Amino acid sequence: MTWVITGGASGIGRRLAHDLIAAGENIVVWDRTAPPFGVDHTVLDLTEDGAIESAATAVDGPLSAFVHCAGVPAAASIRNPGTVSALRLAYEVHVVAFIRATQALLDKLIAGSGSVVAVTSAAMEVVYPGTLAYGASKAALGRAVAQLAVELGGLGVRVNAVSPGAVATPMSQDMWADLEFASARRAFIPLKDQAPPEAITEAIRFLVSDAARFVTGEVLWVDGGVRHGTFNREVQRVAGTG
Repeated sequence: MTWVITGGASGIGRRLAHDLIAAGENIVVWDRTAPPFGVDHTVLDLTEDGAIESAATAVDGPLSAFVHCAGVPAAASIRNPGTVSALRLAYEVHVVAFIRATQALLDKLIAGSGSVVAVTSAAMEVVYPGTLAYGASKAALGRAVAQLAVELGGLGVRVNAVSPGAVATPMSQDMWADLEFASARRAFIPLKDQAPPEAITEAIRFLVSDAARFVTGEVLWVDGGVRHGTFNREVQRVAGTG
């Protein structure tokens, strides 16, 4: 059977696609750019009307899994004039595209007793300054996962999420290249570093596997313990609210 992966040309999605190919799995990648390795793929913009539905018709079912890795940084503060545009983009890519793709692939997922996994973020609970659009949309994505798990459980489709903290991907490499920034961030992560991408992909593969056959509607945190650390209290201290 087949896996469909959004955002499979870079970051976590790219690593997942690489690992699955190495394991002999059949995969299809949906991304705005072609993956840097040979794999069945569709170049598409997840925010474009009809693009997801058209790509879904070209997928040969049944499906083992649909994994929504696609993401945008969408940095925005309430004082930023681009906040509304950032919110719209973040919700379109993180939430609306996830729901549209699940809906478009649903018959094939049912046929394969497949699983759905969304990649959320520690920003669901940890308030990072300047990430209003990103954090709000990822929190909404987590809520959508729970909702779909309830609605699709009776059809044999499990829906879960993996929630990373800092991950060593191209999207974060510029920030982490700043040694002062990196040192400050590590201080708030109990495991003291970014996660390697494979730590996230292994969690995704677990949720799709038979080992998790009675797990649905859950968020598996792979964040190095950051949401249990002191970051939120420090943000409150700096903001004068705690």
